[in-house]
Amino acid sequence: MDIQGYLDLLRFMGVMTLAGVLVYVIAVLQPDLYIINKATAEHTCLLVSSLGFHCVPGEDGGPYFFTPCINEGGSFHGCLSRICGFKQYVVNECSAYVAIIALLGLIVAVPDVPWREKIKGMALGLILVYGMNIVRMTTIAIAVQRFSCQVFDIFHLILWREALLLWTLAIWILWWKTTRR
Repeated sequence: MDIQGYLDLLRFMGVMTLAGVLVYVIAVLQPDLYIINKATAEHTCLLVSSLGFHCVPGEDGGPYFFTPCINEGGSFHGCLSRICGFKQYVVNECSAYVAIIALLGLIVAVPDVPWREKIKGMALGLILVYGMNIVRMTTIAIAVQRFSCQVFDIFHLILWREALLLWTLAIWILWWKTTRR
């Protein structure tokens, strides 16, 4: 590798380190991502409802929604507000901010790509990651309705956390390959 290759590698590592620091700062400071969290809850509830499942947005406009939840005996339980179900809060970690910051960092870190292409990639990537996050939240809400409340942790902590990061990496790789032509 020549000197330019090493400089590009250092630049890439530096930008990704800054992205990691930003994620850490957000995790520690816990800023209020209320608008993003509320939009995520509303869009998830809209998709869940449009697929024929039950979902009620937070009555006070908060970043949460209710979905019915089947217990082991096959009946609904956990009555909250107007329906029996599961109150799913959309907290900062549910907003996919880690995946979005990672994608933006990856795109910015790539050398020798014009900023116009980077901005287009960031805009499209933001939409794709947000959309996949809505799909993630929707499948979790549907899973607790179709199976039981016990599947929440499996879907939320095991399946979808890694799947969202893999999706983000796939978006970046596709973007990078299309800009390298």
